[in-house]
Parts: sequence; structure tokens; C-alpha cells
Amino acid sequence: MTRYFELLVTGFILSVLPSYAQVTSFNENGGGVVSSLDENEGEDGIVQDWKTTLSEFGQVVTESSEEEFKKTTEHTERKFNLVSFAGKEFNLPTMIDDNGIDLFLLTNEGMAIYTAINPPAFFQDIDDDVAKWIRFYGYDKRKYTTTLFKRYDAIKTKLLTAFRKYGVPDELSLLCLIESACTSNALSPVGAAGMWQIMPATAQLYGLKVTPSVDERYDIKLSTYVAARYLKDAYLKTGSWTLAAASYNCGQGKTISIMKKNKGGDWDAMKRCFPSETQQYVPALIAVWYVYTFRKELNL
Repeated sequence: MTRYFELLVTGFILSVLPSYAQVTSFNENGGGVVSSLDENEGEDGIVQDWKTTLSEFGQVVTESSEEEFKKTTEHTERKFNLVSFAGKEFNLPTMIDDNGIDLFLLTNEGMAIYTAINPPAFFQDIDDDVAKWIRFYGYDKRKYTTTLFKRYDAIKTKLLTAFRKYGVPDELSLLCLIESACTSNALSPVGAAGMWQIMPATAQLYGLKVTPSVDERYDIKLSTYVAARYLKDAYLKTGSWTLAAASYNCGQGKTISIMKKNKGGDWDAMKRCFPSETQQYVPALIAVWYVYTFRKELNL
């Protein structure tokens, strides 16, 4: 997982330079590659060679956007309206701005209410890290987010077919937006390829052909089945879909090691034990799920 990860976690770069991104992928031992500042080899043979870590960028997002959003909401009228969702109507606060965005969904209070209306399958609560990324994708970088969702919608049926075959929650199919911005021809400097950024050894482990003439990692259908199987394997080892998602970034070995040191536990209890990038990778996924789920209300 290397330069295409920046497509999701550093969306502002993508909006200027669409071809520049940080990729997240599997390493040669089947684990996820962790982006880092140093050029060295970490646990599970992970190559760490990135100039800007996700955690560092998270700091920039907080500094640049949170204060502006706060000022905007202070000047937006708050009303109660009937809101329809999933065939039901709810009398909820709304804060519609001049662009038709219901800013209430981007407040911490709104996030708590809307996730209660539509409980997700792979996490429990929205914390400050998640809230920050929700506002990033749902407010700060709307044009970039709209592009991501159009790409995802174009192949959504293929993705869900594979994920449902292995019993993987639909929400986790959104990981391809983090991995490659849903770009099937993505290639990282360390050799991770395709929309799901799979390394050669992992591809072969899961039955994909990787030869000079044929590389099935670029096949959307075949690589998606591999991603679904990998996530299911991670879930069977960790007992948590959130930890399975974390494993896609930092590797199953790293995740299991953290679980052993902490004598089990869920993501919320152990997240600060994970590499700094993974600590932002999972919140970024949750944020994308939230913004995608409520894209109509956010006028995306």
C-alpha cells in the first residue's frame, strides 16, 4: 500500500494532480504495506519508504479545515424538517447552506444521529479522527469525492458480487477508493498493482497469474475476489471487520501481534497501538462510508 493511498487520504493533491497518489497494497508475505517516513524494512517484511505519513497529513487536515467549518455552521440557520431515509421519516435538525448541503450531517451531533438511523456493520462509534475525515470528504473536497463515487458506482455491482460471495460487508468494498481511487491500472513503486494494489506474492498465493505477458491483478473482477478473500481471512483471524480493514493496511501479522499484546480487544481499544498510518486509514474508510451513504443529503 503505497502512493495511491494519497488519492483518498490526501485528496487535495489528487484534485490538482490526478495521477499522483500513494498506494496501499499487500507485501510479499501477504500483509499490508505501511507508509512511513523512513526507508527501511518493518514487521512482516513491510517496505516503509514514504515521504509523508497519513498521520502527518491528518494534522494538516485538522488545522486547515476544522476552524473554517465551525465558522460556516455558526452562520447557517438550524431548522427541524422531516428527513426520509431507508423508507422511514425522521424529524431531524437540518442546516442547509447556500450549496444545498445539509451541514448538520457534518457536525458531531449529526454524525451520531445518522449512524444511529443507519448502523454500519464494521465499526461502533464515530470519534474525532473519523469526524475530521467526514468533513474533509463531505465538505472540503467535494469535487474530488464526487469523482471517487462516480468511479465506484460504475463498478459497484461487480464489487458487491465478490464481497457477498465471501460474506464480507458491502461497506468494505469502499476500500478500493482508499487503495487506488478505484483506478484499475494503478501501479506502485514497490510493485503493488491494480485497483486493490496486490503484490505479486500475494496474487500468486490467491491464485492470480502474474507473468511478463499476463498480470491478473489488473483484472477488476479477479482482483476483487482476491481482496474479498483476503478480508474474509483477516476477519476469521481477528474476529472483527474493523480489524480486518486495518489488516489490509498494516498486515495480518501486525494486527494479530497487537491483539496478542493487548490480550484481544476491539479497534477502539487498540487503535493507538497500530502504526500511525493505520490509525488514519481506518477512520478514512469509515468517513468514506458515511459520506457515500448520505451523499444525497450532502448534495454529492
